[in-house]
Parts: sequence; structure tokens; C-alpha cells
Amino acid sequence: MHTPLVSIVIPTYNRAHTIGQTLDSVLAQTYQNWECLVVDDGSTDATANLLDLYCKKDSRFQYYKRPAQRPKGANACRNYGFELSRGSYIVFLDSDDLLAKNCIETRVLVAISNPSISLFIFKMLRFYVKPFDSNEVVNRYSNIKANYLLMFLKHELPWQLTSMFIKRDELKTRFNERLQRFQDVEFAIKVLFKTDTEQIKILEDAQPDCFYRQEDRHHKYTIDFIKLISKSLLEYFNSTDTMINYYKNDSIKYNKFRELQFVFYLKIYRNYILPNIANLKSESYVLKQYMFTNGYINRIDLFKLKLLEFLYLKKLNNIKGIGIYKLSRKWVK
Repeated sequence: MHTPLVSIVIPTYNRAHTIGQTLDSVLAQTYQNWECLVVDDGSTDATANLLDLYCKKDSRFQYYKRPAQRPKGANACRNYGFELSRGSYIVFLDSDDLLAKNCIETRVLVAISNPSISLFIFKMLRFYVKPFDSNEVVNRYSNIKANYLLMFLKHELPWQLTSMFIKRDELKTRFNERLQRFQDVEFAIKVLFKTDTEQIKILEDAQPDCFYRQEDRHHKYTIDFIKLISKSLLEYFNSTDTMINYYKNDSIKYNKFRELQFVFYLKIYRNYILPNIANLKSESYVLKQYMFTNGYINRIDLFKLKLLEFLYLKKLNNIKGIGIYKLSRKWVK
């Protein structure tokens, strides 16, 4: 059997309490020809000491620190790890996720059997630590490969980053180092824009081979985190709009892509920004102006959004019998 080198790239930041389990799952792989590059984003916990132990235990582990001249964040770490890697195939793994012991072996076998494919998508299982639950497959499937791009654009994510098994020579994009949230989404969109559907293989019938950890099923986000989401959303749209504008001469695709961008915006607006509008007035203003200036919403839509925010600020959003109660339920779907 041909045994190509597989590079596993892991960004980390203060995950000494979880990354050991992640590295143990790499060490347990039935496939042996791998290298694992961990890039530290400036951890202040025991990460460095722990990685020193793993590197001494097995030379296939490599520990690096993000160069000071590169911006802080997982994306810069992933890009740096990829630049240092040598593998024919790439796996991007987060420092709290896990691999099944036959994950890399199975992926390599599938890749060798399909030499013309540059991107393989495998199944991922989500598990919650509180309460422990591990029976939820993350992947969503479509009968048409082209629809996966549309799903990402409207934030119905068909797969997570670790599900991707990428042929190195065909990886024509990098992670956006200015983006602090929605990194996986933007990266997948760029990959799909640049990859022909014939070069993508979706393993719908395969067993889950990687595992996505979430600490708490009912986790509540802080205001600072939601502000980060709002800031990242603006950078995300700046990036994806550049890709979408490439299709201006194809009015059907162009309008469809922009429609789905707006659906994504409304989801984030409804779930994060609007319920916290008292603390996010300036962030919401910047986003609304961006959407208005770039033609996603018109003046009437802008007025509706402002009216909704007034409704939430005055705590009237749950009072039935007033006109804006219906507006809050029907317009922001």
C-alpha cells in the first residue's frame, strides 16, 4: 500500500486541559505516516510543558509558536502550520477535538482509490461534555454538490473543518488571518469557489471518524463574545462579497449568492445582536450601514431593523396586540 505523509495541523491557545486528549487520539492512529504540527497562539497555561512531553515521546509531534509578526488567532496558526508541513494530504484539527483511531488510515485509503479527487468530506460527530451526549452527526447533506456552497453562504453548515481531507497540491486558498470568528465557514466557501464539483467527494455512508467537543449544550455567550461576532461578521462579508462580485455577469448566481448572504446576516442579527441590542448599538449601526451601502437592504428594510431595535430596547417585543410584535416575529425569521 502507498503510504503518503499526512500533515495534521492544530492551532491552540490555553487548551492544556483538553489538547492532551486530542494528541492521544493522533498518537493512537492505526496509520503511521503522519506528522502533527501544533502551533501555539501565545498560551499562558501549561501548554508548552505538555507539548514538550509529547515531542519527546514521539518525534512526529512538532511544537511551534506563532511568529510575533503574524496576527493573533487560530487562522494565522493554521496558515503557519500549513507552511511548515510536508504532507501530501492535510487535516486541520482543533485542540479540543478527537480523531477515531482509524481516521487517517480510512481517509488515505479513500484518497488513494480516488486520485482525481482533491477534497474529501468525512462525517463528524458532536459530543457535549455537560451533559455527556455523543450521538449527533454534524454533517448535513444535499443531493446536489453545488448546493453545498449555497448552504455555507446561508450558514447551514454541511460540515466542519476537521471533516475535510485536502490534497495539498490542490489547496489554492489560505485562512483569512483578519477573521476571528466564522473562520471555518469563510475558508470552506473559498475552497468551494475554487474547486470544481467533480473534484469533491462526499462520504455520506461512512462512519463518523472525528469528534467535535462542546462543553455545555446550554452555553450562554458573553457580550464581549457577541461583539466579537459582530466585528467578525463585517470582515466576513468584506471577504465573501469580493468572491461573489466575481459573478456579477451571471445575474442568477450573483443574486442568489447575495440573497443567501442576507439570510446569514438575519440569522446572526436575530440570534445574537437583536436580543442584546442595548449593549450592541454601535456594532449594529455599523453592520446595518454596511448592508444598506452594499445594497442588501433598502431604506424600508433599514427602517424595519431600527424599529425592531426600538422594540427590544423598550422591552415591547413580547407584548401581543401591537403592530411591531408581528414585525418582530415575521420579518426576522
